[in-house]
Amino acid sequence: MKEESHEKGIPSSPPSLMSQTQWVLLLLLGATIVAVLAGWLDVISQAIMQYLEPLMLLNTLFLSGMLLFVGFSFYYSLSVRANWFERRWKNCPLIHFAKYGYADDWIDVTEEVRDRIGNDGILRVTAGNHLAGDPHHGHGKDLIIKYTLNGNQGNKSVKEGVTIEIPKNKS
Repeated sequence: MKEESHEKGIPSSPPSLMSQTQWVLLLLLGATIVAVLAGWLDVISQAIMQYLEPLMLLNTLFLSGMLLFVGFSFYYSLSVRANWFERRWKNCPLIHFAKYGYADDWIDVTEEVRDRIGNDGILRVTAGNHLAGDPHHGHGKDLIIKYTLNGNQGNKSVKEGVTIEIPKNKS
């Protein structure tokens, strides 16, 4: 007989709602339901894949075609640009090096000078702080350019404020 508390007849331990056998049966029932659902999901997913497989093949073919198109477009773009680049720079002076400064304070301005080659193939650049700043404040600076023109190397040097003009190659 269960021991009851002396207050209001409440048992000292809660009654068991289910026996161990009932728990095992409930667990087996749950596992069976999960297995049946998993089997249905497998059948359903196979049916869906049967209809989606041709679409996946079309998608793969479409993506392959797009990759080929992009690759060809990129190649064509590069070849057109290479031809333009060759025609554009063919007769221009080739700038090897350019520096701007005074005494021991020089700034490399090679790219800035190359950017001053016009569409006509002639280099026109004025020596000044606008090229890359003031390397030696309070003193007059020089711009020195080393270049190749018509297969011959040359050097030009000008004082600050003076414009250098190097013509295009003779074709």
